[in-house]
Amino acid sequence: MANLKKKSRTELEKYIRELETELRQTPNALSNTNPMHSEGAFLKEFPIIDKPVLVVEDDEGLSTLIEKTLEKAGQQVTRVKTGAEAIEKVEPDPNFLLLLDYGLPDMTGAQLIQKLEENQQTIPFIMMTGSGNERTAVQMMKLGARDYLIKDSDLLEVLPEAIHRVMRELSTEAKLTQLQEALRETRQHLYSVINATPIILWSLDKDGLITLSEGRTLEQLDLQPGQLVGQSVFDVYATDPEALESIRRGLEGEEFSIDVEVGGCIWNSHYIPIFDEQNKVVGLIGISIDTTERKQTIEALRQSEEKYRYLIENTNDLVYAADAEGTMTYIGPQATLYGFTPEEVISKNILEFIAPQDHDRIIEEFTRTMQTGMVFNSQFRLVDKGGNAFWVEDHANTIYDEFGNIAGISGTLRDITERKQAEEALLDSQEKLQTMFDTISDAINLTDMQGNIIDVNLASLATFGFGSKEEIIGHHASEFIAKEDQTKLLKHIEQTLKQGYGDTKEYRIVPHTGEQFDAEVNASVLRDGSGEPVAFMSVTRDVTERKQARQSLENKVEELERYKNVTIDRELKMIELKGIIKDLEDKLQKSGVGE
Repeated sequence: MANLKKKSRTELEKYIRELETELRQTPNALSNTNPMHSEGAFLKEFPIIDKPVLVVEDDEGLSTLIEKTLEKAGQQVTRVKTGAEAIEKVEPDPNFLLLLDYGLPDMTGAQLIQKLEENQQTIPFIMMTGSGNERTAVQMMKLGARDYLIKDSDLLEVLPEAIHRVMRELSTEAKLTQLQEALRETRQHLYSVINATPIILWSLDKDGLITLSEGRTLEQLDLQPGQLVGQSVFDVYATDPEALESIRRGLEGEEFSIDVEVGGCIWNSHYIPIFDEQNKVVGLIGISIDTTERKQTIEALRQSEEKYRYLIENTNDLVYAADAEGTMTYIGPQATLYGFTPEEVISKNILEFIAPQDHDRIIEEFTRTMQTGMVFNSQFRLVDKGGNAFWVEDHANTIYDEFGNIAGISGTLRDITERKQAEEALLDSQEKLQTMFDTISDAINLTDMQGNIIDVNLASLATFGFGSKEEIIGHHASEFIAKEDQTKLLKHIEQTLKQGYGDTKEYRIVPHTGEQFDAEVNASVLRDGSGEPVAFMSVTRDVTERKQARQSLENKVEELERYKNVTIDRELKMIELKGIIKDLEDKLQKSGVGE
């Protein structure tokens, strides 16, 4: 601020007006991007600074009179007697204007100011002295005194005006500092925007002298920022009559745009005349943009649109768009598949083409999408012109207006009637399989890979002593195998995993309720689509009756065997007896007894 203190109030205010004028002349082409654009942010009348006055005076009587005089003038006043007290007072809060006596009990006014500067505190002050001289005055003014007052009979009379004058100076300096900072930020922001944007920004004075030449794309012309500043545009473009004609038009006050080819690129240049308060042209601002890439982009976009249009026209999916009220704003040519022309659909509400039984659900889902911006995914029945219903799958995203508000949705409708029919057939098939599953007399258990039961059929509930599926699900399958069969169970599981199925094994079953019984168990592994095992399925058959029947049969066989043995013994004895009788008969015949 030292350079500001050397200026008179009139000079400062003149300087401020010049800064304000320079700020107002900041190029309008970029002002909307400038955070300091609003003049109200810094050009409005700056309020006069009203600092509290700290009176540093050891004369109690004079100090009291000064306090009363300044308070009467509306100033807030604090009094201290020594330099040390003043330092202590301003240390936590330096927001004071010092009214400083040069000769204090503990130090001079100059020493006090020097101590404050050593403490990195710069506080405005007015020096008072009762015995000062010109040398003292010069010394204090060099230290930054705002005024130098003599303690005479006029002191109390001139003091309020002196205080007010200093406050105005401080206000003017603060405004100047603010304006300088605003101008610096404006320039810095302007150059940041220019250097970050693929443009060339240039300006001329009224005589055609180049005053600004900036922009990232200057390098495309083998130029550096600022390289042409100070040169005459009429010399630079002396061999380009088209460019000179455009410059003359701009300097004559015409604002216009024109495309020119320079350096192998197409440039769009906009010429903006600058007028003074008398509406005379004082300069020209130009913005040149390389439109070569933009033209290429437009061409690429055109090709992309053609490709997109081709895809829309040649896909079986129905592309559509609707506004936030559900009114159709676009429909693809596939509408003819449902008997409608696009003209018959556009401007009508989408509900007119949806089966009535789906209306409530679609309204709820559509409203939620309009409120939250969520993706709209749904399935519903679309009704064709003949009244036939077709299942469709809708995938849509929200679209937004230029203000960021949800304006509607755009998506595709895919006919999934065949898929729905297949799903219904599959569901019917699943119901039949479930019926078969539940009516099989053997107990069927599904367990996860850790052996926890995840599903059973009805026969399993009776077999293992449970009343419902909820009761048995979650139990470990090994809970129902007798302790003596646990080792066999582990080997059985290992075999099943290895082979994909296991041999039929007999186990002693321990049900949740009821008596133990014998059963045959066979198991297999269920796998997912990638071949990874995901579950075990086991079939348990109670073999108690079969074992009892077998035992009964074995008993009967044994009994028959015993009977057979008895019969054979009797037959053998009869044969033996018959042999003896025959021998006797033979002997009798030989002896003649028979005769």
